Amino acid sequence: MTAPRVALLGMILESNRFSRPADMEDFKSLTLLEGEALLDEARKPTPSLAKEFSAFVRAMDATGDWQPVPILLAAAHPLGPVREAVFEDFADSMLGALDEAVDAVYLCLHGAMVAEHLDDPDGELLARLRRKVGVDVPIVITLDLHAN
Repeated sequence: MTAPRVALLGMILESNRFSRPADMEDFKSLTLLEGEALLDEARKPTPSLAKEFSAFVRAMDATGDWQPVPILLAAAHPLGPVREAVFEDFADSMLGALDEAVDAVYLCLHGAMVAEHLDDPDGELLARLRRKVGVDVPIVITLDLHAN
């Protein structure tokens, strides 16, 4: 039996409509990691990325045999709505890199993101992801416990 392949991806932004829009530079200044660099950072003793992401990787490493498929994690400090082009670029990158043969998906979100063109970009990303992997692939999500 082969180890389950678990895709790792996420986009984190706590939005406030009274703040300026979040653009690509805001994500680059906090967290924008792809592929093996994402996994390497998550496994550091004091990673610079979201605690829930590194905790997920560490828990999976500690509990069994698995094959991580690190795709992309983008995070910015709290700001206004994410720019439409930025959201769509991240969504396209994540879904484009996602191998449909994964056994499960871990999606790291905040849950309070808004976009210039979407009131619920977290939900939209999840819906697109579900369409891509189908109904039989489990999707695990972490969220902050509040939302807009």
